Amino acid sequence: MNVSIDDLNFGIKQNVKNQTCNIQDSSFFFDYHDQTLKNDNTHYFYLFETCLHSAFAHWVYESAIYLPYFLKLKLKYPKLKILVNKNPTRSYKNLFFKALNIDETDIFWLDNVDEIHGLKIVYNNIPENNICINTMPHYLNTIKVKNTALFKNLIVNFKNKIINNLNITILQEKTNEHLFFPRSRLENLVVNDRTNDYSEIYKILKGKEYIEYDTINTIYLKDQIELLNSSKHIYLDWGSSFFVNGLFCNNSNIFISGSKHLIGQLNFQGMRIIYNIHKESNNIQNIS
Repeated sequence: MNVSIDDLNFGIKQNVKNQTCNIQDSSFFFDYHDQTLKNDNTHYFYLFETCLHSAFAHWVYESAIYLPYFLKLKLKYPKLKILVNKNPTRSYKNLFFKALNIDETDIFWLDNVDEIHGLKIVYNNIPENNICINTMPHYLNTIKVKNTALFKNLIVNFKNKIINNLNITILQEKTNEHLFFPRSRLENLVVNDRTNDYSEIYKILKGKEYIEYDTINTIYLKDQIELLNSSKHIYLDWGSSFFVNGLFCNNSNIFISGSKHLIGQLNFQGMRIIYNIHKESNNIQNIS
């Protein structure tokens, strides 16, 4: 059974216990509770996350881009809550919930095990007696995107929704010359954690006035976006930093560090679509 909102299809399942996935072809699988669905105290859950919810860019482009549709689905299903994996702690989730006007009362935090289960388990031990509405996302690790036009529209709609909700004015004249976002030491996906060499960036910035900012300090997403929006030259790491922050850059020069050995990831069609969206609005250069 499916439901459509703005020509986007969502699956509907009853009494789901576990949701698993195959990141190679973006397919989903479901296990179910043995009990019969009861009419009383039924949970309504929006299953929007993927197994890589603890990796920033994966969460944004596989999961969060479907959040603007939650409030529309809630009009049809008033008891609907978004189902969010609680572990590991990721502060960026709440930043985007607030930016999209999703209230804490609309969230059900699932006390999941703090691990990624070999990239298979999306949700584990969902409370019984439920009706679940699931998205049909594309994984960034998959070579072929199922629907390129749809994926791009989801990203652009997501960006515009946040810009409008936060009342952000796109600046044509920049008030800050140089902005550098070094890789945060906190809340990184363990298997992707690394130490970055910023010697090339510091050579460029030597003798210049610049802002160096750790994004883990962001309390309101609006502040971070406005900082990006006001900067002429922006220095970001290849990976989540570039893919997510780059979405909110406009008419800037983006310098990417750490891309030398990772640029081949653009062979993944989803990443290439995101890269090209950023390139439409900015000048992008690789510096290391």
